[in-house]
Amino acid sequence: MKRGIILIGAGNWGQSWLKFIHESNDWELAALVSRGGENLAKARQAWSIPEERVFSSLADALKGPGEVVLTTAPHHLHVPHALEAMAAGRTALIEKPLSDDFAQARQLADAKTGPGAYVVQNFRFRPGFWRIRRSIAAGELGDPLAVRLNFRIAGPRKAGAPPQAWRQAQWSFLLNEIIIHHFDMCRFLTGQDAEWISCHGWRLPWLHSDGPESATATVGLSGGAIFDYSGRVKALCGPATKFDGHWLIETDRGCAWWDGEEAQWQAGQGESGELLDESGFPGFDRAGVLNDLRDALDGRRPAALPDAGDNLKSLAMVFAAIRSVQENGRRVELAEIME
Repeated sequence: MKRGIILIGAGNWGQSWLKFIHESNDWELAALVSRGGENLAKARQAWSIPEERVFSSLADALKGPGEVVLTTAPHHLHVPHALEAMAAGRTALIEKPLSDDFAQARQLADAKTGPGAYVVQNFRFRPGFWRIRRSIAAGELGDPLAVRLNFRIAGPRKAGAPPQAWRQAQWSFLLNEIIIHHFDMCRFLTGQDAEWISCHGWRLPWLHSDGPESATATVGLSGGAIFDYSGRVKALCGPATKFDGHWLIETDRGCAWWDGEEAQWQAGQGESGELLDESGFPGFDRAGVLNDLRDALDGRRPAALPDAGDNLKSLAMVFAAIRSVQENGRRVELAEIME
């Protein structure tokens, strides 16, 4: 028997989730919560969602079945939705970022009500990335010394303002919404947490946002490695990466790299090491998220899906980077954010 998901949001990202739910052997849509309008009509038509499964509020949806509440709503609603779900005895599954308010995120991570909350960090669920992560964890590649990420999204014309009002009000699309992917991937890849961050950012003159959409950051990790980050969105023309970015991992035995496709490894002369296979990989993108969530609810440890407490450490990196940019690149200790 399939488990039910109450999905909040029928926008583009919410609709993209319906495909993964529909194709899953373990999950089905129990309810869709939406404000209505064209997006809801498209979702209902595409996936044949009956009227009795559509609700205008989470409170009404919670009166029916559904073991998990998945929120794809704007970021400021993530924690309120999760807390409401948990108070009703449901597991919360929250799209990244966990919150745009760190105090709210901490409140959720510390909450003792309900069965718990997990965060969708779907970029963890990439087979090539998984191979490098698994190989590092097993000691096959040696100790990471430096990790470099190059990330660049560009288009043929100058980017305009996003259509959503809440995104228009966002200080920085890169720092408030995208960089959480890369910071979380770094923690997952290395098994190390951030201790300090120094970050500089700058604006392209035609962009609408008040904050930077280009940034460089240096991050000190708990195991002694350094994370060297370069990211840019809404750039004009030129080469671009995938949203995953291009990764280079230097260890005391050689180098591994990954550009969103196949993982690569080269050992130094006289050194050993090899990339392990994909054993244990839970599945690609949100299919893997749903598989991990199933395992968590069955009492097994998820392979990659972070709970809210773990994800708080990635979110703290975001807030530390924002503080550093706003203070001219000052080195910000993560303890300042976590205290």
